[in-house]
Amino acid sequence: MKISTLFQKSVVSTSQPISKAIGEMTITGISESSQTVAPGYVFVAISGFQKDGTAYIQDAIDAGAALIVTDRPLDIKRTGANNNTAFVQVANARKALGALVAAYYGFPSQDKLVIGITGTNGKTTTALFLQHLLEKAGYQVAYFGTVYNEVNGQRYDATLTTPSATEIQKALANSDDDAVIIEASSQGLDQYRMQGMTFDYALFTNMYRDHLDYHESMENYFQAKKMLFDLLKEDGTAVINTYTMWGHRLASELQAAGKQVVTVGQEEGANAHVLDCYDDAAEVDFNGQVVTITAPLAGTYNQENLILATAVVDDLGLDPGNTNQAIADFPGISGRLETYEVSPEETIIVDYAHTPDAIEALLTSLGNTYPGRDIIHIFGFRGQRDSGKFPKMVQASQANADFTILTTDDLNGVTQDKMVANYSQYMTYYGFDNLAIIMDRFEALQTAFEMAKRPTLLVMTGKGHENYRIPCRTGVISDQEAAEAMMQSRVVHFR
Repeated sequence: MKISTLFQKSVVSTSQPISKAIGEMTITGISESSQTVAPGYVFVAISGFQKDGTAYIQDAIDAGAALIVTDRPLDIKRTGANNNTAFVQVANARKALGALVAAYYGFPSQDKLVIGITGTNGKTTTALFLQHLLEKAGYQVAYFGTVYNEVNGQRYDATLTTPSATEIQKALANSDDDAVIIEASSQGLDQYRMQGMTFDYALFTNMYRDHLDYHESMENYFQAKKMLFDLLKEDGTAVINTYTMWGHRLASELQAAGKQVVTVGQEEGANAHVLDCYDDAAEVDFNGQVVTITAPLAGTYNQENLILATAVVDDLGLDPGNTNQAIADFPGISGRLETYEVSPEETIIVDYAHTPDAIEALLTSLGNTYPGRDIIHIFGFRGQRDSGKFPKMVQASQANADFTILTTDDLNGVTQDKMVANYSQYMTYYGFDNLAIIMDRFEALQTAFEMAKRPTLLVMTGKGHENYRIPCRTGVISDQEAAEAMMQSRVVHFR
């Protein structure tokens, strides 16, 4: 593809017109990483949060880059293997990257059913519920999300909730799938990783406090999530859970802007009107058709996730009454409400809940599902993250569990001593009878077992499917592996 064609199709503006000589140059690929640049490539120098792409421009030139795209004026000496490299300046290199890559690969999202899902909690569960329902209806579905990515039926590890624009566009160009479901994180949207995508459906699950270390305010957080809905196709539809004030606001603003909106909520007039919702089932009126839905994962929040997925199925013209039959063989989700029965009296739950609202919803649901059991809750704080939510996480744990053990999560550069000092204030406030600090996660689980004097749930949250960055002294590398180890030991402390 010629450079002139690339910029015409992508509608990316440059600070100066591209000369005819540059426009006639043929490119062989696009990358934002100098390590993957090959002769004839376009290198887009984006400013990262830890590294600045402009520092690698010379590396890209040496690798044979035909064109450098940057959003700042630079005085680079053209040396090395290719001293004929051209430069163009754009207003926003991140935004330009998505548009350029989409154009290079022929805008692959335009020819597929594309569904994006954003929200604080429930993105993964909603996405995988929806993937399962669509596959039961005959679709072949690609998925990009937190637990893994899947294209053409092949799964591979996910490094980010929302992959880079380059990875997504290339994967879609090579995909034979009919439909695509993408979890759209607020950071991914804010960093324009979705730029160049067009969506048939954009879903909003909910919004609670999270990631304010990045966004700084709830308003900024909301505006980042709202960016997904700017990428809807002309006939695209927003599907909004209106349980939270942010959902109500989003639906109102999109309707005022003339967007097609399907609302899911308990208020009269909702397109998917939730008549009743419990931990084990929900009754929903889908535009006059009343359906009882039973999610394969317990909890009112999981019923809400399945209702949101079913609202898309309904809007596609499929029968929402088939949801229970279609979801019956759902295989579960790694790190989401995973249950390990160690003994008739001792059960370990592994879940990804990492916000105050998610912790409260999980522990409340477990209390209803396992009445009469004590709950010992094990979790930690992530270093260099939104510290404003930490007290609320402990408060949610103390209000809904019988005992809390604070332990290690990802420290992200924070020393363990500093994290222990942070935890100690909660020990002082709540007391030794209600809270303990044990920094080794497996040791924390073992201690919880030793504490159990009656039927008990041992709930580990925050890591879910993720491996530990700091292995335990025993070599255990995940909550799932810790739970498996306890099952194999068959420890039973009482009869």
